[in-house]
Amino acid sequence: MLNPEVKKGDRIVCIDMKDEFGVTPLTRGTVKRVGPDVFSKDNIIIYVSWDNGRDLSLLSEVDKWVLESDFDRIQKKKIKESFEKEKNLMRGVGLAKYYKMAVLFKFLETLRKSGIVNMFGASSYLWMGNDRINSIHKYDSNTEENEQYDQLLDIADETQSIMVRGAIKHLEDMKKNPDPENINRQMQKDASQILITWMSSK
Repeated sequence: MLNPEVKKGDRIVCIDMKDEFGVTPLTRGTVKRVGPDVFSKDNIIIYVSWDNGRDLSLLSEVDKWVLESDFDRIQKKKIKESFEKEKNLMRGVGLAKYYKMAVLFKFLETLRKSGIVNMFGASSYLWMGNDRINSIHKYDSNTEENEQYDQLLDIADETQSIMVRGAIKHLEDMKKNPDPENINRQMQKDASQILITWMSSK
């Protein structure tokens, strides 16, 4: 939260100071005291001892700051999300050995634009094929005159074929028998990761 109330001893992070004078964004400091501005009843002056050695005040009407604890929590969350995103993208790179990711990503993007399904549950559509998708959705009101839905059906069989061939190659690399049961299981597993990778690439 920007510009929270602070008291003496609070640790803060400068987000923006109108007249910087050496206190740049992300500089940390300790609040020495808080007081009113005699020239403006709406303004609060926050006297700060900054970690870079400067003693400059923040003005509540023009400057921006956050509590150090909030800033660190947000940064940790961003780092964790970035790490998870990178990890998912790397897993997707591994699957590119078996699957034509550009075609699968195009399919998922077309599926998203069609609006026929919540994308969090979309992985099974990668191997359904034209007939099955159409049997599920042909009577949906949002598929009538839906150009994206028509495009989805046009590439659904190719996508299904890519998934089957990719699962077979993946199983062969792992020295597993590519029987129908194993193929189906591998497609489900890989399709889930392909969907996660596509979402992470957004």
